[in-house]
Amino acid sequence: MKLSMTKMLPSRVMQTFSSVQIWAAQWQLTVTNFVDNPTRSSIIPQFLIDSQHPWIVTNQRQLEGLPDVEAFLYSSLESTKGTAEHANYGIDMPPDLFEYVEIDNNRWGVDRPGWPNALERLREMKRSPLAMARVKTFKVEIWVHDSQYADWYLRMLEPLQPPKELLSLFVDVLESMESLETLKWNIPVEHGHWIEETLNERNLSMPSVKRLDLGPFSHYLVGMCPNLETLEPGGRFVRNGYWPHLGDPVPMMVESAGSAPKLKRFSVESGVGGWSPAFVSGIYILFYMAFMPFPAAEQTQML
Repeated sequence: MKLSMTKMLPSRVMQTFSSVQIWAAQWQLTVTNFVDNPTRSSIIPQFLIDSQHPWIVTNQRQLEGLPDVEAFLYSSLESTKGTAEHANYGIDMPPDLFEYVEIDNNRWGVDRPGWPNALERLREMKRSPLAMARVKTFKVEIWVHDSQYADWYLRMLEPLQPPKELLSLFVDVLESMESLETLKWNIPVEHGHWIEETLNERNLSMPSVKRLDLGPFSHYLVGMCPNLETLEPGGRFVRNGYWPHLGDPVPMMVESAGSAPKLKRFSVESGVGGWSPAFVSGIYILFYMAFMPFPAAEQTQML
């Protein structure tokens, strides 16, 4: 009989072990940054480096030479409101610097454990509500390295469940994104339920969001976006397709669209679970004829 580690160890021991893993993961990035530039005076928030904004890429070394690059970046936002003096050190910051941010440990060139990376990025983001208020697109892609195929050192640094602080920070940061228009969200279903439960408990509402790109089983976010206009499948709908023990995520996504009264565009991956254009059109007609609260979409695109 195979037992999970969470059942074998007391919760207090697991929490302590998780804290040690997160601390070790932080040192992993600290060492990496030191090797990259041992002469730096200060550190650019990693979420800005991860955004790969051309201005950050071009000026990274110069920014790292400032006495306090984080204060420089955020004080410039305060100065636009007339609340602080701002020295630009001869560096002009572009107005769109904070329009795109991401938490993603699953793309090429990023080699970090999922939960510790998300926790640190959220901590960075929360330090400047003014920066988060400018975000228009937020991408969340978390891959938890808990399988036998993951690198051993990433498995060692990966907690079995997200820290409570991380769950709370997700809500805080999302609430601070007052201008958020597009949310791209993909977390494996076996791990995403932790965040789903917290978002529901906090009654999160994101009225500014107009577009959702959702991975499988992330349909719970639809009801949190009352002004949603575009719903797209993201993540791994095609590659993973169908989970026999959980059901088909596509009809769940279709059903969730009923809670988006302003929906104008809804795309469904064709060929997934037999969801052909004709089949979806038939469902739409049935809903319409039955006067169900299914949004009158201007177009349903089959990709």
